[in-house]
Amino acid sequence: MAAIASMAAFAFTATAASAEKVKKSGVLKGEIVFYKLVDYDGQSYAINQETPIVSLQWNIGSIGIHEGDKWEICARSRFRDPCMILTESVPKAEDIGIMGGIGSARQIK
Repeated sequence: MAAIASMAAFAFTATAASAEKVKKSGVLKGEIVFYKLVDYDGQSYAINQETPIVSLQWNIGSIGIHEGDKWEICARSRFRDPCMILTESVPKAEDIGIMGGIGSARQIK
């Protein structure tokens, strides 16, 4: 499991082209989607509920969330630090310090 480099809340602004690609990929309200490749491509894994243990068999390349949603992702299981808050999709996960997988995810309402 890879570490999340920043423990502070982090809002990432995707480019207009990247945001449009996420919209076309069908990320639903209340859902976060992890993609194996950058720019929302390749194998994907969607979560639509609080998930205290996330176990992916591949490194995360990008993350899609529905516009207006907010998600907390943590490096460790059961929402243990380090964690960060995402308010927008992330076309390249390593840009925000994700160098592999995550341990848990939940929507912030």
